[in-house]
Amino acid sequence: MAGGSWSVATGRGLDFFGFLYVCMYALRKNLTLCRLAASVGHMTGPLEESYYAKNREKRLAYQKKWYRENAEHVVRQRELWQTLEPEAHAHSQKGQIDYNRNYYAENKARINLKRKETKAKQKLAREQRRLIASAEGAIG
Repeated sequence: MAGGSWSVATGRGLDFFGFLYVCMYALRKNLTLCRLAASVGHMTGPLEESYYAKNREKRLAYQKKWYRENAEHVVRQRELWQTLEPEAHAHSQKGQIDYNRNYYAENKARINLKRKETKAKQKLAREQRRLIASAEGAIG
C-alpha cells in the first residue's frame, strides 16, 4: 500500500498499524468499506464519556502493563515494517514526530511539572538509600 492511502481509504488519519487493526476488525465483523467507515467512529455522548472517565485509571494501568510486556515486539514490528515499506514508514514517522511536537507544545506546563515531581521523588529516594547505606555501614 502506498504511503497515506490507508488514511484516504478509511477517511481517518490512521497510521499503518491503526489501518491494519481496522482492517482486521472489518474482516472479523465481515464489514464492507462503507460500513467500516461508519462503524469506526469514536464513541460520544454522556454514557460513553462517563464510562471512560470512571475507568481512566484502570485503562492507563492496563496500557502501561501491555506496553511493558510487548515493547520488544512493537520494536521488532516497526523494524520489519521499515524494511518492507520504507516510504510508508517514513510518512508515518513524520506524522508521529509532528503529533509529539504538537502534544508537547499544548501540554508543556503539565509535562514539566510532572518531570519536576519525578526528579524530586528520585532525589528523595537517592537520599534515603544513601542514609540507609551509611546507617548499615555504621552498624556493621
